[in-house]
Amino acid sequence: MNCPVSSRLFQPLLQYTPAAIAMFDCTMTHLLVSQQWLRDYGVQEEQIIGRSLLDTVNLYQVSPSLLTRWQDIFFICLQGKDHQDEGSHVFTASGDKEWIQWEMSPWHNEQGEIEGVIVSSRFITPWKQQEDLLQQTQSRFLNLSANLPGMLFQFLLYEDGTIAYPFVSSGCQDLFELTPQAIQEHPETILNCIHPSDRHSYDESISLSARLLTPFYWEGRILTPRDKRNGLKPPPVRKNSPIIRFYGMV
Repeated sequence: MNCPVSSRLFQPLLQYTPAAIAMFDCTMTHLLVSQQWLRDYGVQEEQIIGRSLLDTVNLYQVSPSLLTRWQDIFFICLQGKDHQDEGSHVFTASGDKEWIQWEMSPWHNEQGEIEGVIVSSRFITPWKQQEDLLQQTQSRFLNLSANLPGMLFQFLLYEDGTIAYPFVSSGCQDLFELTPQAIQEHPETILNCIHPSDRHSYDESISLSARLLTPFYWEGRILTPRDKRNGLKPPPVRKNSPIIRFYGMV
């Protein structure tokens, strides 16, 4: 096979890069592949170099649906467009389900003309499994917090006195008649619910707790249409940061 000059110069770098990369010409013929590409797809260099992807589909140790997808995107990339797939699943020859992330981009000759595409990919199954596990954990926590009486929250107090609520459970709607989103976007709305006669005691209590990093307890009145009385008990935490974190329940 006669490779373009640019391909021959690129070959040593491409072949030994730790990423799975393949270089194709405009007919989707394999020009160059990295060693990682060969390992990931269970093929030999002599099996695919100089042959088109269409002719080597059965050699790849993954489900044909992935290669079919590449073929569909290939001609779009020849028009000068890049394409990214942040994560889709494929099945290996052994029947295992794997998650893969890939990108396809056109490459140009010295005159700036498109002469083919470069495909890079990586299997991301371990990261995907961790992501799914995290989502399941978050879902369980949200379901639990939504069914607990009162409101769970994380409260941040910055050095300049500004505040934030990174997390607020849905119980805030019963207590303060505010949605979690409203509190996160405008955290001062909760402070505005405190009865004016009790605001001074609240400010003193939280200031003392933040200064000494001691558990914070405050009981006072809030002003909502239902005018309830509530207590706050968040223990503050400082983690090598000027931000004081309170985790608690109302």
